[in-house]
Amino acid sequence: ERMEQHRKNPSCARCHARLDPPGFAFENYNAIGKFRLKDGEANIDPSGTLPNGQSFKGPKELKQILMEKKDFFSRALTEKMVTYAIGRGIEYYDKPAVDKIVTALAKNDFRFSTLIVEITTSDPFRLRRGKDQE
Repeated sequence: ERMEQHRKNPSCARCHARLDPPGFAFENYNAIGKFRLKDGEANIDPSGTLPNGQSFKGPKELKQILMEKKDFFSRALTEKMVTYAIGRGIEYYDKPAVDKIVTALAKNDFRFSTLIVEITTSDPFRLRRGKDQE
């Protein structure tokens, strides 16, 4: 119900339409990861519809959808993780490093450990400026 209020507000709806559905898949898990069927007195509905129209009924179905888009998902995850790791947004000159990381992920069965190693050995991470160098 609270999320519906955001989706009805035009200034919130644009982002919430994209962000909410994947989050709904994991709504059964509370803040510390404990599984639950209710939030207070309300039953939890972990279903959602993605912006492309694909629907899912919970995390297993969302995973199946994402597994069909491994390349797209791995690039998006890589860009977000690199952004976090280097403390700034991705720039045009970071694209070769991101491409290299995504290629390594595909070659290594999309292992998360590969993502971390590739990020920490990438030029954008290794050559970033520290606070004392600005």
